[in-house]
Amino acid sequence: MPTITEPTREHIEGIIASGELDALLNLQETAWFEFREKHYATTAPEPGGFKSKYELAKDCSSIANSGGGYIFIGLKPALQENLMTEYVKAIGGIARTDINLASWRDSLMNLLTPRFTLEDIEYGFIDIDDTKAILWMRIPSAKEKGVYPIILNSDQAQTGAHKIKGKVIGVYERHGAENISMSAEKIQSYISHGISSEDGGQLYAQDLSRIEAKLDKILNEKEASPPIDPTQRIENLNVNARNKLGENNEPYFYFYAVPKTKVIIPNFLNPYSESTSIPQLMKNPPTLRRMGWDLSVATQEYPSAEPGAWEIMNGDRKLLHVTEKAEVFAAVTINNFLNWGMDNPNQQQHNLGYAIMINEYAFAEFIAMYFAFLKKIAERVQDAEESLKYEVHFGFIGTEGLSVGLHEPIMQGIPSNGTLGPMRTPSIWQIDDLDPTKPYLNAGFVIQQIIRAGFGGTEDSQYFVRDDGVLMFDASSYSRQ
Repeated sequence: MPTITEPTREHIEGIIASGELDALLNLQETAWFEFREKHYATTAPEPGGFKSKYELAKDCSSIANSGGGYIFIGLKPALQENLMTEYVKAIGGIARTDINLASWRDSLMNLLTPRFTLEDIEYGFIDIDDTKAILWMRIPSAKEKGVYPIILNSDQAQTGAHKIKGKVIGVYERHGAENISMSAEKIQSYISHGISSEDGGQLYAQDLSRIEAKLDKILNEKEASPPIDPTQRIENLNVNARNKLGENNEPYFYFYAVPKTKVIIPNFLNPYSESTSIPQLMKNPPTLRRMGWDLSVATQEYPSAEPGAWEIMNGDRKLLHVTEKAEVFAAVTINNFLNWGMDNPNQQQHNLGYAIMINEYAFAEFIAMYFAFLKKIAERVQDAEESLKYEVHFGFIGTEGLSVGLHEPIMQGIPSNGTLGPMRTPSIWQIDDLDPTKPYLNAGFVIQQIIRAGFGGTEDSQYFVRDDGVLMFDASSYSRQ
């Protein structure tokens, strides 16, 4: 194991001046010294390009907000295991032609406010040979500049006097060699202090004015932006589902929920390895019990990254698709999923004249768990001052003339209420203003709407409970099975 040393700023300045790259070997990453093996690929196809833009903005802003420092690109890292920090293992270098400074400048201007660009950052190359070099960047101190760069969300709202108007997706500073999110209270205190101070008040007031102007521009763009077209999105998502679920145009049931306002899920691209990431939630969705009819998948199945979305499947029986704009699409086949657990369903449906027979318990549990998952997604973007509403579409997709029956089988001694139906021509249903924070109320409303649309039969099945006359899904009923 080599001897790892923590650099001084004088040491780094000496390397930049002399070009002696070997002096970088075995230097430890610190709060002000960051290095990368590869460049920020801001021009790569999405979602990789956006992730690189976000990493660039986060690295530059966190170092600026922590007193300034340096970023070197082209140095190969190794992990110092006893301290869980990285050190420079080798001088790899990068091709100058791989660096797109114009794209980096645009990324910083678009993501950071107040204005913080490459004009604020000194940079240069130290050549290794004719083809490769090391890129260095000197990040100024935010305190010296009088601005604290913030990465903004596109969904903004006024929160009060002398406060930044909006919800941020990142105000970062350094803790050791890590970028950590700065508290809203801390960044507000910086600005409030600047406004009230005798020596810097005018400078801070000007910066705050620039922040307001930029956020006003975002607000205007938001109002001008057309909403998501649910009809076209449902068509596209169902084409995707048809291609991946079952065989021979197998019938399935789907949900599609889209926010009524324009939102973006913060940290959407964070990988599965992070415990609070979207792919972690998709892999471990809310469930009532093991082996239930929910959104969970097999042990060996994991979410995959799609353009602006994450998607996960359980074989070819169910699919879950979540987009950066907080859309949630889920689809499940009827055969081998919604009819699972019934005694000889083919004979039952044949005798009753149905093309498809659904296990009512499976159907209700899937609906409830979908809304429980939707609540988790909504919590990622929910503004405490304004409730988030969804437009929800759901229905059956299958062959023309599809006839569906809903059957409540005997479940471990619980008496059956018999067959509900008929529904010879399944409908497509819609809810215009759904509150995602009430999953069991939503599940009760949806199953009731479907029953009234043609299934018929009893409304108060074993999995329902009434609260002041309102029909709700009763999760406790599943604990008795």
